[in-house]
Amino acid sequence: KDQRWHSSYLQFFPSAFFNWKLKEDKTIGVSVSRRIDRPGYSQLNPFLFLIDATTYATGKPELLPQLTWSYELSYTVKTMSFTLGYSHTKDPQTIAIIPILEAIPNFKIAAGADSNITTQIPLNLTSSDYIGLTATTPIRVSKWWNMVNNLNIFYNHFNGDLAHTPISNGSPAVNIRTNNTFSFKKGWSAELNANFFSGGRQGYMVSEPQWGVAIGGQKNIMQGKGTIRLSISDIFWTNLPKATVSYEGRYVENWHAFRETRVANLSFTYRFG
Repeated sequence: KDQRWHSSYLQFFPSAFFNWKLKEDKTIGVSVSRRIDRPGYSQLNPFLFLIDATTYATGKPELLPQLTWSYELSYTVKTMSFTLGYSHTKDPQTIAIIPILEAIPNFKIAAGADSNITTQIPLNLTSSDYIGLTATTPIRVSKWWNMVNNLNIFYNHFNGDLAHTPISNGSPAVNIRTNNTFSFKKGWSAELNANFFSGGRQGYMVSEPQWGVAIGGQKNIMQGKGTIRLSISDIFWTNLPKATVSYEGRYVENWHAFRETRVANLSFTYRFG
C-alpha cells in the first residue's frame, strides 16, 4: 500500500545493577534498564482470521516496537524476596477489539449481512506506566510439605487515542499464586496449585476476576524406575477470561470465553537409564 515510515536502528539499551549485602542473609538491590519488545509475526500479518461469526483477528504491519525504562528496588532476606518496581513504556502494544470498519475501512460486508462485526487487532498506545510490589515467599511447612507463594500488587495506567476515543486511565490489580508439594512415604507425592487474578485494565479493556485450582499425584513403582502420574488442571472450571471493552460514547463489547482449561492427564513413565 506504499506506506512508508522511518525508524532509527542505532539505539542504546543500557542496564545497571547494584547489590549491597547488609548481613549474611539480607541483601538490597537496585537496577535500572532499558529494553525493546519487537512485535511477532502474527502481530504483523495483515490477513484476516475468522474467530467466530462476528469476530475476526488480524495483524498490523505498521506496528512499532515498544520501548521501556525499568527501575527496581529489591530486598532479599533468607529465601524470601520483595521487589518494588516502576516502568514507563513508549508505544506500548495492546490488543484492541473494535468495529471492523474502524480498523479496515474498505472491509466489504455482504448484502443483507449484519454489520456489527468486530476485529482483534494489535495497536500502539501512546504510553503506559506500571508500579508494583512483588513478593516471593518459599515456606517449608513441615518435612513433607513445601509451599512457594507469589504475590504481585500493581497499578497500570494507559494513555492513547484509538477509534477517535482518547484514554488516560488505569486501575489497580492483584495476582496471587501458591504452589504446594507434598512428599509421602512409599514413593507417593502430590501437588496442589492455586491462582487468583483480581482483574484489571489493559488499554481499553477491563477484565474481571478469575481463579483456578489444579491438583496432581504420583507414585513411584518398579524400584523407582517407573512413575504413574495423575493431574487435573482448573478442576472447578473457573479460570475463564471475561472482560468489557469500552470506547466511551461509541462502542461497548462484553465478552466471556469458555475454553477447555479443565483437563485430566494420566501418564506412565519408565526410565531405562
